[in-house]
Amino acid sequence: AVLLFFCFLALCSAAMGRKASAAANANLKRNGASIPAAEPQRGRHLQAAIAFGGAVAAVVMALLWRQFSSTKSGENMNASGVAKLLANGEAFLQQGYVAKGIDELVAAQRLDLSSEGPATILGTFDERLGSKGPHHLKTAVRAGIERLEKVLYEEMHRQGDLQDWGMQLRLATLQLRYHPANEISEAVVQVEDANRLLKTLATPGIAPDAASAAAAARCQFVASSQTEIVKHRALLTEQLKNGSTAKELAKALLPSKPFMGVDRRANLSVREYMQEYVEKRRPVIITDYAAHLLPGYGNFSWDHMRTECGDMEVYLSQRLSESRHLWAGLGHAPEKRPLSRWLDEITAGQASHDTYLMDWGLAGRCDSFLQQFVIPKYFSGDLWKRLPFNSSGAHDFFARHPSLFAGPAGSGGTLHVDSYASTFWQLLLQGRKRWTLYALPDKLRRTLLYAGVEHEIMPLVPPRGETASGDGKLPLLDVAEEFKVEVDVGPGELMVVPHDVPHAVENLEPIMAISMNILDHVAVQRFREDLQARSCFSEDRAITANLRVLDNAALPVPSEVDVPFSEFRTYGNV
Repeated sequence: AVLLFFCFLALCSAAMGRKASAAANANLKRNGASIPAAEPQRGRHLQAAIAFGGAVAAVVMALLWRQFSSTKSGENMNASGVAKLLANGEAFLQQGYVAKGIDELVAAQRLDLSSEGPATILGTFDERLGSKGPHHLKTAVRAGIERLEKVLYEEMHRQGDLQDWGMQLRLATLQLRYHPANEISEAVVQVEDANRLLKTLATPGIAPDAASAAAAARCQFVASSQTEIVKHRALLTEQLKNGSTAKELAKALLPSKPFMGVDRRANLSVREYMQEYVEKRRPVIITDYAAHLLPGYGNFSWDHMRTECGDMEVYLSQRLSESRHLWAGLGHAPEKRPLSRWLDEITAGQASHDTYLMDWGLAGRCDSFLQQFVIPKYFSGDLWKRLPFNSSGAHDFFARHPSLFAGPAGSGGTLHVDSYASTFWQLLLQGRKRWTLYALPDKLRRTLLYAGVEHEIMPLVPPRGETASGDGKLPLLDVAEEFKVEVDVGPGELMVVPHDVPHAVENLEPIMAISMNILDHVAVQRFREDLQARSCFSEDRAITANLRVLDNAALPVPSEVDVPFSEFRTYGNV
């Protein structure tokens, strides 16, 4: 069938879709697109309303398609196969296997491009979740809708019916976001197609205006990089098929690893810290600085935290099988609770090992604690707090830091890298935790660990204690294992993970820790590249404003002294 399709987002709720809706509506206005009227003699108009968070909030899919006599009887219209996929998808959703259910619905959409069944089933499921449904499920549903949209746009493009510039840009970005990383051949086809399309869309005379050409060029930079990664992934996979071992391939790829273990250092100077660890992207454990952060407290206890911040309301993170697509594989509990209650559950041994207080910002929530807090000299030059990321629309994405971690034994987070090319440091106050890191340069890390364009998340890497599926689709994980480093950290030790170093954590005992994400001078260019890549998929104005800050502000001289938190956040006002 020759398919004509137009999809837009409208009236999405704040919880699930206001940003996406604004982006889609902006594209419509910019490109003068409108929904074509149905032509009864050539087809019919199909609509499936997908509610997101309220009675008036919906994602509307409008499908306009031409019907030929061959479409009902041909092999491409396998009615029984479609019905089975739809039934399986609906059953999986009802049983809580959302990822599997969405996969079945996408397969059904591919088999019958004119069917509104997949969108209807997914919309009904979302309505049942309600406006306050679990975040990990609401985001999975939205991704599912976008995958259905991708299927239909791809068919339009194949038939030569996708002429609108904005719709072509939408297709390319969907191909970048949702190409199947575990299906190597198909991934190569999709990212190469996106790369070619974006190169064309960025051409003057084809783009509607200079701003549109620049937007397509930013996306094309992302596509070009991802194409290199996916093609390299295909090449390495072929070498394994031809008899190379994982160990042999790892040695050929990186004869000298960035680090073989994690140093423990005392009396470390700022200069040596920067040169030997940050610039070389080597993690380090600083063993003699706990007392500098909380002067006079010595061994900071659970009772100290209850006293200082016990009344603070917190959201807990939850490790769920259906939250693998989220950062560190963690969803969020639906309701807040007092911190004191959570600490009591941990210390009494009553807390679930799948629940974790992770990265809960303290600034503006427990300022009495921060009045005593000192930023160590290694991190006091943090550019997030020294450049004007609080003005003219710019935004400090870590404005709430320092943050608190607290969880029982067995809790933790799956493999990820920290966002915005940030260095992460954490002082462990109580308990012991195990860090798993990979000594890999960033591009090779993305290749071997099957990262997509949202590269901070690597959902195909199985959590600790689990194994990848045995179908041989992820053979490069065995190569990545050759670069894995594990280290245990104890109370009073300060762990530093430089930007772009992938890591996962497991709490071996009940833990409490204080942490921060910071922007180092050596990571500024990587941060700029990250913002430019994000601008391809988001219309958050803070991204553009933050790029202006980097372009216009003179970088301050790195600090080499401890700084009280009260004097730390200057935002350019020195």
